[in-house]
Amino acid sequence: MGAWLCSRFYRVIVMRATAVRSVEVTPPDGLDQLASSDRLMTAKEVARLLAISEKTIYGYVSKGLIPYYKIQSSVRFRARDVNAWLNRQMYPIR
Repeated sequence: MGAWLCSRFYRVIVMRATAVRSVEVTPPDGLDQLASSDRLMTAKEVARLLAISEKTIYGYVSKGLIPYYKIQSSVRFRARDVNAWLNRQMYPIR
């Protein structure tokens, strides 16, 4: 049996003597876990989570568009605050 990471899905390959069977399993969505988390995240983690560049995150910080904490020279984002901010950015479906 072998396993590898394939883009956003985990693919488990089960090899048998005459057949190969593939099962795709979706990993838990990181956004679902943000609402109740007090964890502080880096700009790199937030950028990866939102699928945008780290430079864009720092641009949002400099314009005051995203809630953040400044710890000496470091910028951090509380997961719960990022989730609330993200929900405020949503436009209704027409």
